[in-house]
Amino acid sequence: MRALKFDQTTYLIRTITIPVFGEVDVASDLLNTKLLDENGEYISEEAGLIDEQIFFYVDDAVLHNPDEYLIEYLEEEVLI
Repeated sequence: MRALKFDQTTYLIRTITIPVFGEVDVASDLLNTKLLDENGEYISEEAGLIDEQIFFYVDDAVLHNPDEYLIEYLEEEVLI
């Protein structure tokens, strides 16, 4: 995992390899909520650039699971 600092808070990002999509970045839903305003618009240009790098947002508890679990979870969520 690596850390990303945005709006004075540090968020964890994981890079995993999903067979269907290749190498992707996954982050916590908490980061996603900080990037957007109440209208669903990016709060800044920086927020938009960060969001473009993230493949999918998951619950913080899911983010801390082993790679195999996270890959299976994403394949189910994204491919549905």
